[in-house]
Amino acid sequence: MRDLVLSSDEAKYDVRYSVSADWPTLGKKLKKDAQKVKKALPSLTSAEVKKFVDDKKMTVDGIELDEEDLIVKRGLRDNDASKNFEANTDNDVLTILDAAIYPGLADEGVAREIINRVQRLRKKAGLVPTDDVKMEYRVQSDPGEIGLTRVFESQGKAIEKALRRPIDKHLVTEVEGAIPNGVSEFVIAEEEQEIQKATFLLRLVEL
Repeated sequence: MRDLVLSSDEAKYDVRYSVSADWPTLGKKLKKDAQKVKKALPSLTSAEVKKFVDDKKMTVDGIELDEEDLIVKRGLRDNDASKNFEANTDNDVLTILDAAIYPGLADEGVAREIINRVQRLRKKAGLVPTDDVKMEYRVQSDPGEIGLTRVFESQGKAIEKALRRPIDKHLVTEVEGAIPNGVSEFVIAEEEQEIQKATFLLRLVEL
């Protein structure tokens, strides 16, 4: 039995707001002012970001930004009260899973996030559903120990079913990411992804 509880009481779960930006895109728009914004964003409070969500604009270090400039993230405060909660956000909806009650669902949730990231990168690269490309990943960090490496392996079949192709583990021999055995690949898109503070490099490669 899985219980679904709907609530708009963010204070009850101590929901925190933060922002990030697509810096290459925002850098083109703001030019030199982008560095000012980049330095100022980490100091914004959750309340300030929530006000930005309501107002759809804000001024950071004298520079006015609108809702298209920043990506708002919702999460939970990292403390003892939330240590068993797994949280994922999709625009206005924050999903909170009690992993202590449903430990198996946590991996399924992370797998869905991985699928979502691949689909977003495909769209960003201008690919259409019929474009068949090779997909590769490399886990970089997992400070919260969500088991990202385990999820890629244990949920591999579900991920492959959703994406119609498996995601291969990207093996490297050099820090720069050289391909073993001198094989040359044409990388269509490459981007670092973050899921619950765990990070992995996702790349789309021409077949």
